Amino acid sequence: MNNPQYATHIIHSAAELVTCAAPHGYTGARKGDAQAEAGIVPLGAVAMQGDRILAVGDTEDIIHKYRGDETSLTDATGKTVTPGLVDAHTHLVWAGWRDEEYELRLEGATYMEIMEAGGGIMSTVRATREADITDLKALARRCLERMLACGTTTVEIKSGYGLTV
Repeated sequence: MNNPQYATHIIHSAAELVTCAAPHGYTGARKGDAQAEAGIVPLGAVAMQGDRILAVGDTEDIIHKYRGDETSLTDATGKTVTPGLVDAHTHLVWAGWRDEEYELRLEGATYMEIMEAGGGIMSTVRATREADITDLKALARRCLERMLACGTTTVEIKSGYGLTV
């Protein structure tokens, strides 16, 4: 058996390890239904060297090919490990909430009825324009922190509401 290669971090024993690998035998850009097929490795592991992924695969295979010290191992038993998510269209800077509109829609109100009653997008446009820059920054930071906690690692932030700030 070969000597295992050192890894600075190994995530192992994931219930599911989701990869971007194409379905078996598939080549080229994914189209149609193939876009929905993730490469899922049951009881998967990832070996890393710094910020570089060395290998992805079955936990037993990775543990035999790579070694790390006790502090470099992360047990992901019962968890799903996935690549970072990308949010390619986020209007991050805003104020005001429209959660009450959800209940109104469930009760049958139309968007136009909600808007005529002062709700809809114009209510958050007003709230955003009236908000202090410090408050907007704090709201955006909290949203970004929540997104990161949920696995989003890349965000494209759109401007919106015709704001100059």
